[in-house]
This record gives sequence, structure tokens and C-alpha cells, in this order.
Amino acid sequence: MERWPQIVGDGIARNAWPARIARDGTVHVNTADSVWSFELGHRAAEIAEKLGVPKVRFAPGPLPEPDAEPVENPV
Repeated sequence: MERWPQIVGDGIARNAWPARIARDGTVHVNTADSVWSFELGHRAAEIAEKLGVPKVRFAPGPLPEPDAEPVENPV
């Protein structure tokens, strides 16, 4: 999950986020809506290859809330 934004880019990462990994290694990704699922479905093989997994599946579902403010390390 940490590599997701680096692999797919910030634009996609804001609208799609990995939800779980199935026993067969398939990464299930929640998307903001069915349009994102459809579009990313066309790039599933490319994204799976970059992730190093056998398959990626996309479906509409809940996404994590964006951080309101960046957390700074106290000095």
C-alpha cells in the first residue's frame, strides 16, 4: 500500500486504493466510482505488472480519507 501512489501516480491514488489481497495474489482495489473502475480495468495488466502481482481487480468502494493536515515530527 505504501508503494501504491508511486506506482500509479497521485491522480489515480486519490481515486483508487487497494482494499485487500486475495489468496491467489489478486489485489482488489476500491475506486471512487464505476467510471474509475472501468477506466482502470483497461490498465489492470499494466498495473499488476508494476505491482508484481498476478492480477488486479477494480470495483467501486470506500476510499481512505485524505489527511487533513500533514503530521510534522516534533524536534
